[in-house]
Amino acid sequence: MSVQSDDLNFLIFRYLEESGFVHSAFTFSRESNIQHMNVNSSVVPAGALISIVLKGLLYTEAEIALNEDGTQLTDHEPLTLLESVQPEVVSTRQRYQGGPIATQAASSAATNNTASAPRPAAVASPGADKEACVPAAVAPRSAKVKSEAHVTTPSRKSADSISSQRAKAEPKVKVEPRPTEVSVAVERTASITAVSTAATTTPEEPREVAMDESVATGTPTPAMSPPAAQASTAPTPVTPPSDTDCKASVLRGHTSEVFICAWNPRTDALASGAGDGTACIWNNGEAKVLHHQRDTEVTSLDWNNDGTLLATASYDHYARVWDQQGKLLHNLCGHQGPIFVIKWNRKGTFLLTGSVDHTAVVWDAQTGQIKQQFAYHTAPCLDIDWQGSSIFATCSQDQSIHICRVGYDKPLKVLTGHKDEVNTVRWSPGGNLLASCSDDTTAKLWTTRDDSFIHSLERHTREIYTIKWSKTGPFTQFPNAPLRLATASFDSTVRLWDVERGESESCLRGHGEAVYSVAFSPDAQLLASGSFDNCVHLWSTRDAKLVHKYKGNSGVFEVCFNRDGTKIAASSADHTVTVLDIRYLQNRLQ
Repeated sequence: MSVQSDDLNFLIFRYLEESGFVHSAFTFSRESNIQHMNVNSSVVPAGALISIVLKGLLYTEAEIALNEDGTQLTDHEPLTLLESVQPEVVSTRQRYQGGPIATQAASSAATNNTASAPRPAAVASPGADKEACVPAAVAPRSAKVKSEAHVTTPSRKSADSISSQRAKAEPKVKVEPRPTEVSVAVERTASITAVSTAATTTPEEPREVAMDESVATGTPTPAMSPPAAQASTAPTPVTPPSDTDCKASVLRGHTSEVFICAWNPRTDALASGAGDGTACIWNNGEAKVLHHQRDTEVTSLDWNNDGTLLATASYDHYARVWDQQGKLLHNLCGHQGPIFVIKWNRKGTFLLTGSVDHTAVVWDAQTGQIKQQFAYHTAPCLDIDWQGSSIFATCSQDQSIHICRVGYDKPLKVLTGHKDEVNTVRWSPGGNLLASCSDDTTAKLWTTRDDSFIHSLERHTREIYTIKWSKTGPFTQFPNAPLRLATASFDSTVRLWDVERGESESCLRGHGEAVYSVAFSPDAQLLASGSFDNCVHLWSTRDAKLVHKYKGNSGVFEVCFNRDGTKIAASSADHTVTVLDIRYLQNRLQ
């Protein structure tokens, strides 16, 4: 018999997955390259690793408990798993219990009727069976599951290394309503300081062409309905900052890391999602709490274009649709693994989700039923983005990008060129340019006409976690402003790119840790960045200067501007959402 490391790694991965250690399974699958193994997982039974361990434990006990003639000792006490790997414990049992490997000295002593020493007491608790003696988890080669220094998160990556997603799906999880309300508090803190750095130039305006976006129809697939989630209200008064007040409003109420936040596109309502199984809709200091399955991370959320509906996705394999008042309208059931991202199409007729189960699903927003499932990737789907209302892009750990259309049974294009997993895809406002970023430290620009990238953006030195287009240029409210692309990397920098030439026009330095998020103001005059150095930086895109800095108490996962660019929201690992009112700053910069 031989033991191959790949076989053992696969069994460990399956054990972590079956035991519910989701984050550890993700990390272990990435570092051990499970996705590249030629293993037919369907023939490997559940509990395979435990079965092998139990057989080894029984063999060790047999060495101790059987006489040389094959008869069993009547006073044998079972070993625990940890005892079985301690040579001194095994040898002691063999010596005092008279097993076949007992020493000659012990045999001689028995012949001379020498009294044996008392047997050591077993460590296992009374009544415990062998399965109960198996440790709760097997540690993978690395404990760097998600964030750099403190907590696990449902984000697609880690700040220390970008964690990959598991290649196998969990069984469906029954969704239970969360019975208790989340207390909400709002406090104010002053922590904004002005800083300045070097200046750079602005890019030339790129040319874009609109795309055809007709919608094909399909037959919906019936979906199962889990137990209903629920919303609750927890009002708390808050005084907004004045034009001369630079203090931040800190929204407290979540009991775990807040991974995501998004402003309503029509009002000043703010949505946030956290690892405690809740999302919140904040309105003037009053929070409506949207309860998901208890303690399952809310991984993604998105408002429809008219701001009347909020979609959320979570690790329990379900997506949900809520109205502005926090009423649950639809439970979307169909994925076989955690959902990492959810997006509305432009018309609000479809929802798109991407999952660890390797698939993307288009949902009918009116009925909550599956419109079409796209199962083309060979590894977890890490991000998605609509071009308009029927065409969308997906990216995956399998290093590819697929451009698909609702109603078509094959991708319109499969884009390859990245050398590691692709983390984010984003269509430009005009829809003819697609940007992607990857663990291979590059971002790439693609067109709808070509099968190969037109530019490879290669100035970062570590993984690029996210990218963001400005809402400027042709087909936007600011047609005369230049189109900009920003990239955020784990090398602690943000870069602005000339998309016509594919060159870096400026490097924004100032963060001390990985940068998780960037966001342009509506007119693209300002750029916000959030990092695990606990800081939100506000940059002038005109001269690449850092004009303001806010330092919080923990790492920042997400930053976003409200609809008129007067406020910035930042979600953090310390369970809070911070709102920065920058009206005074805008007045001063004009």
